[in-house]
Amino acid sequence: QPTAVAPAPTPISTTKKNFRRTGSVSSVTTQATTEGSATPTRSEAGVDRAEQEVKPVFLQDAKAQAPFEDALMAELVRQVHLLSNDCFQEECLANKAKHRLDILSSDDRTQLLGFCVSKFVGGTLSLAKLAVPEALRGKGYGRTIVTELTKAANKRPEVYEIGLSSLPDAVAFYKRLGFKADMSINMGNDDDDRFIPGQVYMARRLRRRPRK
Repeated sequence: QPTAVAPAPTPISTTKKNFRRTGSVSSVTTQATTEGSATPTRSEAGVDRAEQEVKPVFLQDAKAQAPFEDALMAELVRQVHLLSNDCFQEECLANKAKHRLDILSSDDRTQLLGFCVSKFVGGTLSLAKLAVPEALRGKGYGRTIVTELTKAANKRPEVYEIGLSSLPDAVAFYKRLGFKADMSINMGNDDDDRFIPGQVYMARRLRRRPRK
């Protein structure tokens, strides 16, 4: 069962296929931008209470498929899938074996505020997707998601950094959150279909790696 943690970029993705024919990147993605890559439409996810103040809670390691804990969780996950399809043209965990889904929602779990998909691998928390509903961008929910992920990673001594690939217009956003660009890592070229041209690998170090 997901764990509520009391306490953004929006879409994030590394592959070209997720951004083809989707228009320009706006402000939020984690493997891609800060608060909106792709130009998602104003879907039903997160719109009903867009203008209201809400208290966010972070639901860790949520199940992406039925059976769900209850009807509220089922509805939240339905909204996650809608938002993921809007932003990435695929389900939230599509082609993401062994990845985890974390959800930021209102405290009563009736409104989706954002979600992220990540994976612990090789001492790194790799952030694959991060999205916030279009109507809720600019309210700090993307930052909240990254903050909660950082807290979770800090509790695991075997994790030394958080890594992601960012589109150029999201680099400044991640720098404000403590990430640094690593230009030594090759993010592909124009002939490499796995990446979007201009992507930059960024990382935030949590602790020193032990010497080999």
